[in-house]
Amino acid sequence: MNRTRFPWAAVAVLALLPAVAVAGEAEDMFNTDFGERYKQVTATPDVADDLALATQMLVAAKAKDMPPALVDLLCEKVYGLSFPIRPGYDTAAEAMEFMAAQSPDKAAACWDKVLAIRQKQFDAVRGPERAAAGEMLVETLLAVADAMAKTGKTADLGPLYQKALTTATAAKSDRRGEIKLRLDAWTGRQKAMKTAADLKTKLQADPKDAISRKILVRTYLMDLDDPAQAAAVVDESTDQAARQMLPLAAKGEKDAAQSDCLNVAQWYHGLAETAPPACKVAMLTRAKAWYDRFLALHQADDPDRKRAAAGLKKVEALLAPLAPAAATAGGGVGPGRWIDLLAGVDPAADAMSGKWYVNDGWLIVKSRESYSVLTLPCVVQGNYELQATLMRVSGKDYVAFVLPLGPTAVSLALGFNRESTFWKIEPGAPVLMNGGLGYREDYVFNIRVVLSGKQAELTVTLNNEPYLQWKGPVAIVTYPDQWGVKDITRISLCIYTGEVQFKSLRLRMLSGKATPRQ
Repeated sequence: MNRTRFPWAAVAVLALLPAVAVAGEAEDMFNTDFGERYKQVTATPDVADDLALATQMLVAAKAKDMPPALVDLLCEKVYGLSFPIRPGYDTAAEAMEFMAAQSPDKAAACWDKVLAIRQKQFDAVRGPERAAAGEMLVETLLAVADAMAKTGKTADLGPLYQKALTTATAAKSDRRGEIKLRLDAWTGRQKAMKTAADLKTKLQADPKDAISRKILVRTYLMDLDDPAQAAAVVDESTDQAARQMLPLAAKGEKDAAQSDCLNVAQWYHGLAETAPPACKVAMLTRAKAWYDRFLALHQADDPDRKRAAAGLKKVEALLAPLAPAAATAGGGVGPGRWIDLLAGVDPAADAMSGKWYVNDGWLIVKSRESYSVLTLPCVVQGNYELQATLMRVSGKDYVAFVLPLGPTAVSLALGFNRESTFWKIEPGAPVLMNGGLGYREDYVFNIRVVLSGKQAELTVTLNNEPYLQWKGPVAIVTYPDQWGVKDITRISLCIYTGEVQFKSLRLRMLSGKATPRQ
């Protein structure tokens, strides 16, 4: 079947729409450029053309300066084409995640759809794939929880955390401890909010109830980490330190006078020493922020600076074992979570040869040298999926990916006006004599690298259609160092000559972990 190709000349026309396009204009433009093909693919039972068109429409939705109404319409159409088809689940989820980010007013509905997709994926698989599907579902549940927390809708977080914990347990995820902490913190916060409401009612009935006031101040300050609310209920019965420090703490360290920063830092530090475990991290975090602010403002090398530096060192030492989420992130990213590889690229540090640079989030190489090579800043240990959106503008021969494969590596060589193949697998490497790749056109490649015992499986799709596949013993895979790449624990990008634009590079582990550069 012929691959569906988006007429990129039309992008210039699309960009001429007003900044805010009404729904009718977006529908008209969609029909002009996609309407006929959309009718054709939806009228046939073959799903391959549905997925190919969905992929191209998602690329179009992400084009620069695309009107918001058209972005939403394209994403909705992508979802409609992809979601009914199991191979299209990831495309449907990506469309809804992108739409949620672009249209906050529609984010809740988008995330509901992503959750439904991830749940179907998790329910449909068994064996090793279940762990990766479970990680994706957990990641989505936590992303939804984070989005809800930012909008202040904290009352409904409990069921999301509970479902995430249940899923993580079933998938044997390493994130179980992190999720349990989140659930416990939410449960504690809900109890504290009820306690505060009950105490406020008691104080309204009896403003001279000093015991209730003391507990309410403590509840706001420690359990809810809300110094502004605590400051609002102090009176002459409150202890002197709290009466002095809470008004300063309520204003925040950014606008505080230098002379106050050290006092508030030490006060929070003292509270942390006697705080219950559930409140200790919050008090230490506040103390650290105030110490940091004081040291930034107070440059004199005097006893106050030494006291602040010593206090900060103690606070950081106390915080380290109490921050498992940060420790997990530093130790690598497990299965199921997408990593934006382009976000961490530093061409000055990562390029081995050629002229590489970042422009508007795209990684671009433009070189006349015979080899241009850049190694991505992420160590890969395990099975994984790489998604790449790229365009070749000029040049000849291959665009290649050096892919870690257990103890060795393999090159995926994509031929422009020539063959595409895996290099070096002997004997038996598949060869696509005409790779079907042209110039000035966006291509979306999904590359899966799986090693099971002594057997390896390499699968490549282009715009959601099968492109290259090989399965066999890893012993016949040898990595020839024609590119000069020495570190085969990381993915490298290689071209011969010309200009190539990498518009998106995302990595998702299927097993093991990936460790991005910090």
